[in-house]
Amino acid sequence: MRSGREYSAFLIFVIAILLSVSGIVFVYTGSYFYCLKHGVAPYSFALKQFVALVIGIVIALGIYKFLDYRDLAVNKRYICGLYVVANLLLVAVLIFGKE
Repeated sequence: MRSGREYSAFLIFVIAILLSVSGIVFVYTGSYFYCLKHGVAPYSFALKQFVALVIGIVIALGIYKFLDYRDLAVNKRYICGLYVVANLLLVAVLIFGKE
């Protein structure tokens, strides 16, 4: 039997997966006619989204398995480091992102 904390963490994980899958469906339905018009496979954008989802899940599970998230709340250096990395990634999207 799972404890309340484990159950709520699992529930949040399942909800995130369901939202991600519904997002892939939305990408597929939204880009279907665009892809047909331009001679691209109708599932190409959805496939890219799915690959990104799988990579994200693998990374998230790896972090969950090997990193204790409670250490992040206690140590301010981790929080500041994660904040800087997140902002650098946002700036990288602005610089290197394609329109």
